[in-house]
Amino acid sequence: AGPSEKQLAYAQKLAEGAGITIADDILADTKMLTSWIDAMTKERSMSAASPKQMEWVSKLVADGAKPPKGFPNNVTSADAKAFLDKAFSSKPKKGKR
Repeated sequence: AGPSEKQLAYAQKLAEGAGITIADDILADTKMLTSWIDAMTKERSMSAASPKQMEWVSKLVADGAKPPKGFPNNVTSADAKAFLDKAFSSKPKKGKR
């Protein structure tokens, strides 16, 4: 059996985001596609933080948060995600009144 529909859909999403095409032999082989996805997700986490991530990181740092590694010019997507996940999970929830 080849890759699952979910695996194929995720791979296509990664490929579209990177502006590349996945070779047919990789799409037909579960192990090869898994390796390809792993490589793409690792590469993506090492890429620069998105403008939207940096907008939030900058706001939080301006509000007194400890900046993530590489701030302000060399924050990776993975470091920005970890910083934002931590910042938003530690903020008290605002209840409706």
